[in-house]
Amino acid sequence: MTCPSCQKDNQSGKFCGSCGTPFSEAATETAASYTAGTSTQQTEVLDRAKGVSKQYGNYALHLLKKPSEAFAQSDQQFVQGLSTLVIYLVTFALSLFFLFNSFFQEAQSSYGAFMEDVAPESLPFFKVTWPLFINTTFIVLAAIISTLAVAKIISASVSVKGIIIQFGSLLVPFVALNVLGMLAGLAGSIKFTFIFGSISLLFPILLYPALIIYEYAQKSSTPVNRIYWSLSATLFTVFLIYIEIDMFIRDKMEEYERMLDML
Repeated sequence: MTCPSCQKDNQSGKFCGSCGTPFSEAATETAASYTAGTSTQQTEVLDRAKGVSKQYGNYALHLLKKPSEAFAQSDQQFVQGLSTLVIYLVTFALSLFFLFNSFFQEAQSSYGAFMEDVAPESLPFFKVTWPLFINTTFIVLAAIISTLAVAKIISASVSVKGIIIQFGSLLVPFVALNVLGMLAGLAGSIKFTFIFGSISLLFPILLYPALIIYEYAQKSSTPVNRIYWSLSATLFTVFLIYIEIDMFIRDKMEEYERMLDML
């Protein structure tokens, strides 16, 4: 047995042959020390989490009041900008799930006599939400890529990190709109969920690339046509989204054709 106080090895006995420490007492002290250390670590983690949450809350509240401040964000706000992007994608996917689920439940109430034996009470959460999250991510990536490409063409001093910071910061108001859409979906309001979701998707994807490019064009050292280049960022975004949708439809059509061939 190893003494926890002096680390001396002992063959047997209730006391350490070197320092005389009772093994039961030492074990109690060791357990107490471990418990105290664990409690301190947990407190530090909680305090750190509270600090991060408060910092992000202040960041989001500031941008909610003054969205134009997104263009003044520095590299230190990268984590907040990236976090906002992820939160936007998650909340938008959830709002769409609640919208589709409301449609599904309304259809059940209208045609319940025909569907009650074959249809579940609600749509499968993960099976529906995960594809929505992935497809929305591709759409947002199309907007970010097009913005970065046009910014490079006009020789703007910009990086991927900078675009993510600005795009994420500009999405703060739409995260709040997604939350309203989720609440409307939970309340069963198809109309308001659809309105909130449409605004939350179309405005950032079609408007923000143009806004960001216009801001960069204003600060550019070389004269560029701000209007045309801003519009080109939006058109490039639409083109990339068209390619994504076309690929998705082709993939689904091939999948259905394979299913039909198996019949």
